[in-house]
Amino acid sequence: MKKFVLGCIAAGACLSMSGCAYFYRADDDKAAQTAVKSFNDAALGKTLEAERGALVKTQQDRQNLVKRSQLALRDASLARIIGGTGTEYTWGALGEWTQKRVFAIRGTDTAAPLPANCERLLNNAISDQHFAATQTLLDADKIAVYGTNMSSAFKVACDAQPSQPPAGLIGDAVAIALARNFDRACERARVAVSCVKAHLGVGGALQAIEAQLDANAAERKSVENQIKELDEKYRTDLAAADAAKPKDGDAKLLAAKLQQRLDDIAALADKASDTAKKSGQAGFFELAKLDAMEKKKAVLEGYIAAIEGKDAADASLGQHRAYLIANLVNRATDRPAPPTAGIVLQAELYRQQIAASQARIKRLDDTEMLIKVKRDYLTMELAYLEEAALHLEAAARPGACDIGKSFNDAIARGDGCSITAASALLAFTSAWTLGRMPYEQTDYRLIDQDELTALDESESALRQSEGVIRLALDQVAKLNASGIKPEEIANLWQALGITAIAVRIK
Repeated sequence: MKKFVLGCIAAGACLSMSGCAYFYRADDDKAAQTAVKSFNDAALGKTLEAERGALVKTQQDRQNLVKRSQLALRDASLARIIGGTGTEYTWGALGEWTQKRVFAIRGTDTAAPLPANCERLLNNAISDQHFAATQTLLDADKIAVYGTNMSSAFKVACDAQPSQPPAGLIGDAVAIALARNFDRACERARVAVSCVKAHLGVGGALQAIEAQLDANAAERKSVENQIKELDEKYRTDLAAADAAKPKDGDAKLLAAKLQQRLDDIAALADKASDTAKKSGQAGFFELAKLDAMEKKKAVLEGYIAAIEGKDAADASLGQHRAYLIANLVNRATDRPAPPTAGIVLQAELYRQQIAASQARIKRLDDTEMLIKVKRDYLTMELAYLEEAALHLEAAARPGACDIGKSFNDAIARGDGCSITAASALLAFTSAWTLGRMPYEQTDYRLIDQDELTALDESESALRQSEGVIRLALDQVAKLNASGIKPEEIANLWQALGITAIAVRIK
């Protein structure tokens, strides 16, 4: 009977020790090592690399096809215009195509009512806008440098309010002059922005893109604000838990409150996800999902660090690390044998899921960037189409060109009409080559993003499975490798005092 008890005590002691594997068995150790090697050689997470390479190659081929098709359409249009006879195939055709495309882009084909002193050409208006914006930055830098040199913080903003020097510089002539220069630069920038907006119109494809970008920005901001509010509540409760004295029952109550905060963040992610699916939003709910997982991962890592006698990576966990986290994982006993393997596996799963969530957010950012690129290409196309329209307008003036004849005839004249005809054709060609063609390509780049996202999800699922299984196999291998060898049993028993305990058992 005593031998049976001793065996039970030894087994129980062994189970309570981290990394203990009962008695060492060479065959089990070898089998575990072989399993780990075979699994690592399988490289599950890399099984889709070939598919990704093939997909990228297909996408590149598609981009080239789109480019060639757009160039072919452009050249066919130009050939018809230049080689045609009669105004409906030459000057008239160019005017009609230009007008239709302008209407599609900005929602109107009539000349935009421009503010006073606004550049007639969109390209020039855009240049003015960039110059004005740069000037405001330079003037703001001058003010900041002057304030620093005068040991007085001097900050300004283009908010339509007159800039005022801070208390320390009231009456300072240089500061006042710098503020007035900045205000004038801001006013020029506002005029330049209004001028560009007037060119872009009030409808069409450009405004649809702007509306999409505005909706995305509002969605992101809404999610971020909700996350910020919940994070502040979590940090407040965490600070209260850190400051609390460990008392009977307190740990469980405080941990339950903190868990509720974590659940609130997770609920935000779920709620936003459902809303996005129903309304077709961009998907910035992923920010809340990422935030919730990162906090839960920090909780698990803090618990692991605590039971290993190490400091948690997050110093704010404080006392919460040692006794609140134990309650969060339902192990608030006096001296538990902590279920570290399961927690380590869950922490690894969170790590993999966080990486997948970060990849999704990166795809969202890439998609938004492509939408902005589409807007820029469409704006460039519109600018060149406006230029073509101006040249056509000049050609139609009395005595300028005979628009009843072909472009070949106009170019062959060698006079001002030749320059007008060539300029109109060049502007139309530039609109297609520098604007329309890359705009169409960007549409397919957005399709590329959807395809890559689908592949990301499959790859992420494989990597998550691979990571968790590998960690489990590593735990098994370490367990077998660190098993108690026969020659170590006597020393172990003496160290644990097991012999003395067994003697007292009757």
